[in-house]
Amino acid sequence: MKTAQRTFTDFNILTCEIGTTGFMGGDAGHGGKTYVKITDDGATCWSITIIDDKGRKIVIDQPRSIIITVLGDAELRTLTECLQWAGKEVKKLSS
Repeated sequence: MKTAQRTFTDFNILTCEIGTTGFMGGDAGHGGKTYVKITDDGATCWSITIIDDKGRKIVIDQPRSIIITVLGDAELRTLTECLQWAGKEVKKLSS
């Protein structure tokens, strides 16, 4: 698995680590794995909300880290597209 990591510092500090096996030729059963891990390394005010398939919410205030893991080639493509779109849109909406 190839990985990369970068720390982003402002009044808070976040470290982002990513890893992927790359495209493995199919679905989750073929071994493809990709993850994004974001860690609070100082003063980040955040919460994570998880909504399960029955609509139940779990809110975690001030987590140390969050990890999103996807399995399969399609999931690698859609996660990449999702994160690229989200980054561009947040920049537009916050200006």
